[in-house]
Amino acid sequence: NLHIVGVPGLKKLSGLKEYEHKEIEMELLNGFAKGSDMDRALRGNLVLQDGKAKISFPQAQGNVMISGTIGTDCIVIIPEGSKAVEAGTKLKGFRI
Repeated sequence: NLHIVGVPGLKKLSGLKEYEHKEIEMELLNGFAKGSDMDRALRGNLVLQDGKAKISFPQAQGNVMISGTIGTDCIVIIPEGSKAVEAGTKLKGFRI
């Protein structure tokens, strides 16, 4: 994915010392019903509520790398082997 691998790679090549994404824990505001055999990166919007980072997903989660990120500002990682993920679940993610 461009935002997960490409952007940090370009930052490193340009000489920046801090090029990796800062990982943060995010709580899901809405669930995601689709399970996965591998790690899944879902795009969403960061929401700050009660001093906590939360993520809201747009209606569609397609496989399009660039146009699918329009209007989103963060990514959350659903671990491999996960089944449906309920709202309120806390997962690792990062801002893009």
